[in-house]
Amino acid sequence: MNEAKEKNLKVFKKELPRLLSDQLFANKFIVVHDEKIVGSYDSFAAALKFAAESLPHDEFIIQRAVDESKVVNFLSVAG
Repeated sequence: MNEAKEKNLKVFKKELPRLLSDQLFANKFIVVHDEKIVGSYDSFAAALKFAAESLPHDEFIIQRAVDESKVVNFLSVAG
């Protein structure tokens, strides 16, 4: 991960509690560029379209604002 993405990820992690408490951002796909939140979208595809068309390549991140402690993952194996 490049330096710009690392900085953007730090911003996202720092802002996550606030994002989760705000109905405009909770469960949305958040676009972070230049250490600022620049967009909030209902789908990853919409967030990616915005970022790819308007931001410099490789200088943004897209993360979903969800509480990871409440996410349940399942693993199923057929033998």
